[in-house]
Amino acid sequence: MRLQDRTALPRWILLALIHAVLLFNALYHDPRVAYDADEHLKYIEVLSGLRLPTPEETYEYFCPPLPYIAPAVARALGMSLVGAARVGLIANVLVSLFLMYHLVGIAGQLRPGDERLKLLAVGLLGTLPVYYKTFAMVRGEPMLAAMTVAVAHEAIAIFVKRDRSWRRAIALGVWLGLALLSRQQAFFILPALALLVALCLVGSRGLLRFCLSRGALAAGVAVLVSGAFYAHLAREHGSIFSYSRPLPGPLKLSNNPPSFYFDLGLDKLFTDPVRDAFPNRLIPTFHSEVWGDYWCYFLIYGRDARKGTPMSGLEVNRALAQPSPPEWLETNRRSMAAYLGRVNAMALPATGVLIAGFLAALAGLWGVRRRDEDPLGLGRALLVLLAASTLSGYFLYMTAYPSPQVGRSIKASYVLQLFPILCLLGAELVIRIGERSPRLARWLCVLLAVCAAHNIPALVTRVIAR
Repeated sequence: MRLQDRTALPRWILLALIHAVLLFNALYHDPRVAYDADEHLKYIEVLSGLRLPTPEETYEYFCPPLPYIAPAVARALGMSLVGAARVGLIANVLVSLFLMYHLVGIAGQLRPGDERLKLLAVGLLGTLPVYYKTFAMVRGEPMLAAMTVAVAHEAIAIFVKRDRSWRRAIALGVWLGLALLSRQQAFFILPALALLVALCLVGSRGLLRFCLSRGALAAGVAVLVSGAFYAHLAREHGSIFSYSRPLPGPLKLSNNPPSFYFDLGLDKLFTDPVRDAFPNRLIPTFHSEVWGDYWCYFLIYGRDARKGTPMSGLEVNRALAQPSPPEWLETNRRSMAAYLGRVNAMALPATGVLIAGFLAALAGLWGVRRRDEDPLGLGRALLVLLAASTLSGYFLYMTAYPSPQVGRSIKASYVLQLFPILCLLGAELVIRIGERSPRLARWLCVLLAVCAAHNIPALVTRVIAR
């Protein structure tokens, strides 16, 4: 990341623009409007007293404490609860810088000396509204996404590029431990790391001692970093996977109806992709969450003019459902619907690139051991394994905890760590297309740029604190 390298200038400009928007959102987004915002604010309040919350104090009690430490410190120093939450949002901007540093680092590992992968990966990630929306919330997903990318960076250095320094293994353990202290979804990382080590050992038994020693050290450090919290969950709540909702029944696909899996919601996907448009429909809801604001917490605002207080997406939806919307309701729900529909349509090329990049990398797993032909194929293998593990875990979660009437578990923010990985894989696919057909790749980049330009307003919060 050398400033004197002129070829890197577009990337630096792009990074500056991305973080300028993130900083604006951190300074002006109302932290009282987010998924389960009240419960996360309660967590901050309790943690500021130097203890972890109980289920009676907040149903987010099971969340690891790392994302709440900065706002809890601010609260303990006398700031208001809302002001302390804003400290958490500003801290998220620094977390994003950490994420981008390692994202660019992975691109440099996969294609040394090639600026294209760095620029395209940063550019793709910078076009996703879900990135900006989630970083404007005091939650664990931004920290988890950053730590996941850092884990991938260190794992590639150790197991793919064969960096034998113990410092690398310790760093891998620290980032993995901090990931586990960010959100429980960090457990999705573990199968991918285990499979990477297994791929390294296929046909290379001489690496057994190296892989096991570095893996054991990283695992030990991760346990030291995060073990106390999970010991607390096991002791106080019976399981390290304690959750606020009990399992409603056995895990089976029929927990959700066929419409959950197959309904595309085309009647409203490009005209009115806002809350209640696709009740418990996975594909249209997830797409609208990645590129817009289906649940109404970022681009669609609501305010009670009588009290001057912000309203959650659910409250706005209930108010508009009345036969005659109340006069005291201030909202942009109606005016934003058509634009968000166009955003969904303009996002289709980028969605296609992300999905195709993942599928191409998944297909490439079959030949990943041919190191002479593709010495860094294992690096891409780790990325696709991380994406596959995350998607599998999230799918199991939605199956285990269905919400048949609403689909409230369908939130792209819950798998934010997936998107930096998909952007790397999508960028790699564009470059490979360019190596075969430069003209096709240029036109594809122009199309992606036009779509990104149209969607720029979707990156900036409308839920402004007053």
